[in-house]
Amino acid sequence: MTAREAINAADVLKLNDFPDKAKIAMIDEIEGRIQTEVMLLDPSEISRVEIEDADKQLLAPAPYDRLYVDWLICQIDRYNGEYNKYANTVEMFNNSLDLFAAYYIEKYRPADRKYERENPHVRQMFDTEG
Repeated sequence: MTAREAINAADVLKLNDFPDKAKIAMIDEIEGRIQTEVMLLDPSEISRVEIEDADKQLLAPAPYDRLYVDWLICQIDRYNGEYNKYANTVEMFNNSLDLFAAYYIEKYRPADRKYERENPHVRQMFDTEG
């Protein structure tokens, strides 16, 4: 899913007056969280989403990409002051994010890679030469 596709889907499901630039900023926020909280990248390593990137693929693949639409809808509810709706939509988003995180962690084991990056001597202990 691209940022533009997420925005279009959210706009169909949740009428709003937020400009695309604001929704791109919302997507940038969740992409940053995915990179730091799920992929365990250092904040200095994260890739940002700008308005010019609206047609580039976002990080979460299908079927987990629903999290972007859920995120936009819950942020719209939040910024509109619709806190009862926000409580429900943020729960839906958290479920979507949890499903993606479980998939990503199982497949890529980011904690192991982070530990190896931070402790290169550990990898050397287990490397064997020809």
